[in-house]
Amino acid sequence: MKIKPNLKMLFNYCNLVFQFLIVLLLLCACFSPLDWNKTTLSINLGGDENSNVRSAKPWPPQDHGLLEQLVLNIEITGQGQKQKQTLTNGETNANFNVISGTWNISVEALLGGDIYARGFNSVEVKAGKNNVAIVQMGQWHIVTFEPNNGSAPYKLPVADGGVVTRPKDPIRGVVYIFSDWYLGTDPYNFTSSINSDITLTANWYLVRNIGDIGPGGGIIFYIDENGFTVEGYGNPGDPGYFASYTAHYLEVSQTNMQTDTGLLWGSLNGVLGTEEAIGTGRKNTELILEHDPYPFAALACNIYNGGSITDWFLPSRLELNELYINRSYLNTYLDFPLNASYWSSTQIDNVNAWLFRFDLNLISQVNKQNRYNARAVRAF
Repeated sequence: MKIKPNLKMLFNYCNLVFQFLIVLLLLCACFSPLDWNKTTLSINLGGDENSNVRSAKPWPPQDHGLLEQLVLNIEITGQGQKQKQTLTNGETNANFNVISGTWNISVEALLGGDIYARGFNSVEVKAGKNNVAIVQMGQWHIVTFEPNNGSAPYKLPVADGGVVTRPKDPIRGVVYIFSDWYLGTDPYNFTSSINSDITLTANWYLVRNIGDIGPGGGIIFYIDENGFTVEGYGNPGDPGYFASYTAHYLEVSQTNMQTDTGLLWGSLNGVLGTEEAIGTGRKNTELILEHDPYPFAALACNIYNGGSITDWFLPSRLELNELYINRSYLNTYLDFPLNASYWSSTQIDNVNAWLFRFDLNLISQVNKQNRYNARAVRAF
């Protein structure tokens, strides 16, 4: 019986198959699925005949030797990728190795660093197909839209003598309203012919301004475009509970909260947890009401109901500072004496709290059992 030779042949065969599989796996590791999907996109630069692109400068240039002097910058974008090529010496065709999908093409022809002509196109590339894009070169202009809302500017190509379509109105939070697109200092007329590159800038105006009357009948003295957090207090069901929320404005009551003799801040009991930041005054007020048996200034602000609204509070130290910064607006609309001193809801220790002396632009540590003014504030 000849068993051994057969076993040897089988072993050699299995070893050969194994080696083939190893090579196949290595090849698979070297080429991603994207590589299998790649194809060639050929770009040809054409003239502007039979197109809507006007040009006082013919394409290709009729001047002898001018085409050879042009620098052609070609950029394609698509599928999260960007590729560039530069053509010189009279070349007008370019090939790109791309994956399937939509690709946007932009071409600039430069003569001595200046724009001679432009071209734009968009093409759907398919694997296994002859993908060719004709880019009409002519006198195009770029209209840049600057939204002024934190978003990046965006650009639209417009043929010479054409008009640009008004885009959708941009958005800028809740404190601004879009007015119009401006060219320089004037609103832009979207029926105007485009004969050069232009930049249109979004113009905004505030929904409410400092000095305006707020919903509670007070005077707005602080605006935050991005919004600030009003820190919540307690748990559902607790006295004085409210959840945190985002506000954009602070308004102040049009009158003081006391008689001419002023108000005590409170007792010499300690109130732990009061803070100074904008957005903490309301929480501070609830802390004082819960932990101080004689919360005179905080209570006066808390029970104030201007505009039939009941979320007024004694402002924190930095909220009071904003009140001082914009005091000139307040004096225009209400009786807000510059020589007054006002309590904040920010305690320093068991004995002292922060007081703002408007006549001296000075924040002072003052015994809580002195009498000073208080103004109610609310955030919305």
